[in-house]
Amino acid sequence: MKVLQVVRQFYPSCGGMQQYVYDLCESLLLRNYKIEVLSLSYDFNTNEEYKELETLEIKEKTLKIHRVNTLGPRSFFLPKIKNLNLEQYDVIHVHGLDRFLDYFALENLISTSKRKLIFTTHGGIFHSDKNLWLKKIWFKTLSKLALSQIDAVIACSKQDFEVFKNISSRVCLIENGVNLSPFKSQINKCNYNNLLYVGGFLKHKQVDILLRWFKNLDNPSLRLNLVGDDSGKDSIENLILNLNLSKQVKCLGRISRECLVLEYKKAGIFVSASRYEGFGLSIVEAMAAGCSLILQNNEAFQTFISSSDIGELINFKEKYSNCSSIFESSQEVKKVRSLKSQLKSKSYDWETRVDEIVKLYPNDKIN
Repeated sequence: MKVLQVVRQFYPSCGGMQQYVYDLCESLLLRNYKIEVLSLSYDFNTNEEYKELETLEIKEKTLKIHRVNTLGPRSFFLPKIKNLNLEQYDVIHVHGLDRFLDYFALENLISTSKRKLIFTTHGGIFHSDKNLWLKKIWFKTLSKLALSQIDAVIACSKQDFEVFKNISSRVCLIENGVNLSPFKSQINKCNYNNLLYVGGFLKHKQVDILLRWFKNLDNPSLRLNLVGDDSGKDSIENLILNLNLSKQVKCLGRISRECLVLEYKKAGIFVSASRYEGFGLSIVEAMAAGCSLILQNNEAFQTFISSSDIGELINFKEKYSNCSSIFESSQEVKKVRSLKSQLKSKSYDWETRVDEIVKLYPNDKIN
């Protein structure tokens, strides 16, 4: 079976959706599916440009990556897809609610091909209130029309399921999974002096609010490392200077996957003040590394903490959200919390999710 994975940003660009598609490609390649990727020819955040066609070696398997240019503004880009024979694919799997979805929905409408068209939500388009009125109109009209051409819509969170079921009757819930293989060894974490944030520096991530909260903890023994795309890094570094936190906070920016795993393993507590998340892949990875959690009280994050004692949900804007119950825990409580965190992460096992995804692909085409 030949599958085209379509995602606006892909490796080496980093982010939750990029990692999801990379892991999906790796799993499918190892299951002997023929996999290719279609993505944009530039990085949204860094403006780095990529080759039109390149290959990536993944565990002795070859992944072909097609890159395309666009027309129009980046928020509403129109992909210029040429020199790519779409008839060769048995499945086209689109990730994220953007113009790629609109393009392939229209292409599917006029095509005589019997291939399957799959779509995964990845949080939709409501990550921020910017242009909210326009997003709502677009979602209820053009997105609804596009999804009428989709054979299966994969909602990757309960939150997404509730949103997308209003415009499509073909929605199924397959919550995000995480590749836990780098975190196989059991880790008992007792040192809570090292804090870690992994994500972007976009406005809705509220990293500025996270830094002010950290400042208010007024604890010189604490250290905080920030990991994310380099876009916005300069303004965060300036804020670190202005808050006199240079000795305690490091903005690492974009780092390799290997270095990221090491950061997870060094950290005792994972923190995020993000106002909105589609899922929270980095949180599950932190749990797999045995981290306790201090998270913004939003709908997506409630899933991780509400039913288990592995951290706290707080409002980072509140001056007195000092999480004393976390920081002042006994060594024994910290060990137990670390083990609970690792145990909960196992419910997000990646290969189990892939099993569910491939059931939506045509089984008569399996190699």
